[in-house]
Amino acid sequence: MLDEEGSTTFDIYLPEDISSGRVEITDNQGNIVRSFPIDSASAGTLSFSWDGTDDSGTRRGAGLYRATLVFTDDKGVERKAETGEYPIEGVRFDDGEALLKIGSRYLSMNEIEEILGEAR
Repeated sequence: MLDEEGSTTFDIYLPEDISSGRVEITDNQGNIVRSFPIDSASAGTLSFSWDGTDDSGTRRGAGLYRATLVFTDDKGVERKAETGEYPIEGVRFDDGEALLKIGSRYLSMNEIEEILGEAR
């Protein structure tokens, strides 16, 4: 989500090491508004910042945007990782409530929409 102040940060979980890739930010119609390359990265949660401008430098309006990391795996197949798709990395209890470590945050079960089995 891009707020009125015009910048945001987001996490994307990378399931494997990559040698290169690109982050694509799309609007709610699926149009790519910003794309930037990334160098090699290790598997895990990667954090990114976006200043709210498109590829031509024009400020985008506040609203919902989707970020996708496009990369080529070690078999040469193009793959994608998106915001919102994270493994559960841990559980901690705070005042009797279970909090799940997902991405770079701890979330209560009330904030979780769906838990899926392990990707194969």
